[in-house]
Amino acid sequence: MKIAIPTNDGINLSAHFGRCRQFLIFEARNGEVKLIETRMNAGCHGHGSSDGAVEALKAGGITVVLVDAAGNAEQIVTAFQSGALRPASVGMCQCQH
Repeated sequence: MKIAIPTNDGINLSAHFGRCRQFLIFEARNGEVKLIETRMNAGCHGHGSSDGAVEALKAGGITVVLVDAAGNAEQIVTAFQSGALRPASVGMCQCQH
């Protein structure tokens, strides 16, 4: 399974899915997590919706699932893969504004 994590610093989850600088693309398979790609977010300077980012990821074979989490990207992927994180019930933006 390919999992994309929005990030601004290349390490931690970004609270703004559609406005992040890049996506860390992980391959999660057989209990192992491996960073396979860093993909720039072409819409990171926009102030609109995150629809473009979602569609670009889907076109790359990545299923978009939102979780309510913060912190280290690799740890979040590992937690999701193990079932410790469930899909969030809120929208794309996880920040408090």
